[in-house]
Amino acid sequence: MNSTGALKHWVWTPRGALPKDALSLWMLRKPSQNYSFRGPDGFSPQSDLVLDGRNLYGTTFDGGLGHGEFPGGTAFKLEFSNGQWTERVLHSFDGPPLDGTFVMSGVALRRDATGLHIFGMTQRGGPGECVLGCGVLYEITRQVRSAP
Repeated sequence: MNSTGALKHWVWTPRGALPKDALSLWMLRKPSQNYSFRGPDGFSPQSDLVLDGRNLYGTTFDGGLGHGEFPGGTAFKLEFSNGQWTERVLHSFDGPPLDGTFVMSGVALRRDATGLHIFGMTQRGGPGECVLGCGVLYEITRQVRSAP
């Protein structure tokens, strides 16, 4: 209902429900390209992104600089500064038997006194008896820097 008491018409879109009058504006907006993966920093991002302040965290299914037979993707951070996005690879997965591979999940974040903890899962990898491993749950910790 709007401020005059009239009912608004809602339309379902891929971004959720929008008032009908906002739909035309939404359809005219073109997406902007904020960052392009190059391969060594990962490729085939398939997970949702997590926003933490001005940073985005996510994963790629493949690519990275892993040293295993199956480079298994990356966990990354995109930092917005000076009007542009800069990527930092937090981890390149090496694949089985010691590391995960084929990262399909997004990440969960937790902050505490020791730093930022980034949790996620891989589809394959690890020492399990499955072909290419049975998958791993991982944690990446970004330590809090203490003042000198």
